[in-house]
Amino acid sequence: MRHFDLCIVGTGSGNSIVDDRFDHLAVALVEMGTFGGTCLNVGCIPSKMLVHSADLAASTIHATRLGVDLDFRGVRWREIRDRIFGRIDPMAADGRGYRQRSDNVTVFDARARFVGPRELDVGAAETIAGDRLVIALRHFEQLGEHEMADVLGCPPGTVKSRLARAMARLREQLASMSEEVGR
Repeated sequence: MRHFDLCIVGTGSGNSIVDDRFDHLAVALVEMGTFGGTCLNVGCIPSKMLVHSADLAASTIHATRLGVDLDFRGVRWREIRDRIFGRIDPMAADGRGYRQRSDNVTVFDARARFVGPRELDVGAAETIAGDRLVIALRHFEQLGEHEMADVLGCPPGTVKSRLARAMARLREQLASMSEEVGR
């Protein structure tokens, strides 16, 4: 079993964690989808690019109020789509390539599934382990019971109680840390 200092599941916000402070650590990045996460691929960035096109179309209406006559002759959706994904797709590919060329980062193109304490099945009959793990998945808390059970590697019906116990332990640890800091 390969061992890492840090395993990160998800390459949206998870990818942004790894900077030069982590150069001395062996890091695993696990991503089953498009590299870069929701914001880059289907969220913030493409949405803003669509909104910009819509704003330009709407400006013809507002221009009239300012004494400027502009004609709106239509929307070429294919060109808009191609412009958006012509920018986004290379960014995702460049991000993946950058991490794959990093000396201390190993990229796994797989769905991660917990199979033991700090152990992840990353497909192709490979299991990895990590001292620290980060789950940086879009809307993890909104997954259904069976999906969460699959990711966490536990039987359905036990997820909520396991998460509740983990959150209670985390709250205790944070309270203890804040007491120490306050001294």
